[in-house]
Amino acid sequence: METNCHTHIFNIRCAPDSFIGVKLAKRFSRTPIVGKGLAKFLRLVLPGSRDNLEKISNFLEIGILKTQSQVFDRLRKESDPNTRFVVLTLDMDYMGAGDAVLNFKTQLAQIRELKLTYRERLIPFIGVDPRRGSGEEILEFVRCHIENFGFGGVKMYPPLGFYPFDPNLDLLYAYAQEKQIPILYHCSQGGINFQDSQITHRQIHPLNLDFAPARRVNLDNTEGDLIDYSSMAKPLRRFLGKTWGKQKRNKKFKLNFSNPINYKQVLMKYPKLKICLAHFGGDGQISAFLESKSDRENWHYVTRELMKQYDNVYADISYALWNEKAWPAMTSAMKDPQLKDKVLFGTDFYMTTQEKEEPKLVSDFRKHVSHADFALIAETNPHNFLAIR
Repeated sequence: METNCHTHIFNIRCAPDSFIGVKLAKRFSRTPIVGKGLAKFLRLVLPGSRDNLEKISNFLEIGILKTQSQVFDRLRKESDPNTRFVVLTLDMDYMGAGDAVLNFKTQLAQIRELKLTYRERLIPFIGVDPRRGSGEEILEFVRCHIENFGFGGVKMYPPLGFYPFDPNLDLLYAYAQEKQIPILYHCSQGGINFQDSQITHRQIHPLNLDFAPARRVNLDNTEGDLIDYSSMAKPLRRFLGKTWGKQKRNKKFKLNFSNPINYKQVLMKYPKLKICLAHFGGDGQISAFLESKSDRENWHYVTRELMKQYDNVYADISYALWNEKAWPAMTSAMKDPQLKDKVLFGTDFYMTTQEKEEPKLVSDFRKHVSHADFALIAETNPHNFLAIR
């Protein structure tokens, strides 16, 4: 059976009101007919365009479905019937974007119920944010879902406002390494980000897993200066009763959270931890890597190096596979003896509807790779990553 290792089925009711930077969630979740009308209107007035408004309309078409079950039905219908799905839940309660109609715990309750119906085809990952509680509370929260409810792994989204080496994650990492529970991280420069007006002291001067001030760590294991992002945390301007510049500042600052070099700190302490750096650095960084392979700070390059250094570091090609310019790097990784066994197939449904519909996204890519290569990334490698029995 093939496995799509990266999908989402949370709907707009599960998302904070301003999770994409504008207030949409509550309005469209309570009156979905408005969302449908907006999606159709934008498609009519923006034919052939790929600008942000059309992307939002494509996203809304699925996001406004009433339940996560309906979104999962849509995913199943648009996929090969011989496919299982890693469904990634997302804890957005602490991203500073307001409240959701359905908070994260309700999102999880619906997924637990759905898992009872699709025991073999749905592999849920539990979203984790270190701000949800103490290290002990987070560990117990995860352990309960892994051991009692059949969840298959952990999902983290650092751009929502935290570092993957946050000390509240230390106990979780020890548990995950011991039990070989996979952890999947968002690792590209795109996607949503934290919406807070204020950047906290802990975000500017982070602590490492041992509650000590964090230092920069390089690929060669050497340490640098203490991490200090003070220069990037500029106060916002107030004018006419409104705050200006937050989106621009936060989109830039979020890169500090999601930079793949951050995982070096985690892996130095937990070298056998099984992780996946989703999106392979992102299609933009992949394209830049293909143009100049000498940039040692390129996210795709760093991801490749971590995969070579650590036996249990994987990467998926989700979202990035929409961009044909990124395909040569993906196919070369499938041929590289040090990488080929750790590349995973994933689409990032339904985020990728902003670029292509799911069936076309998959069929276009499958035409580009051999049957053997696709079987490797969609069957063999996921089997090992997920430890499917």
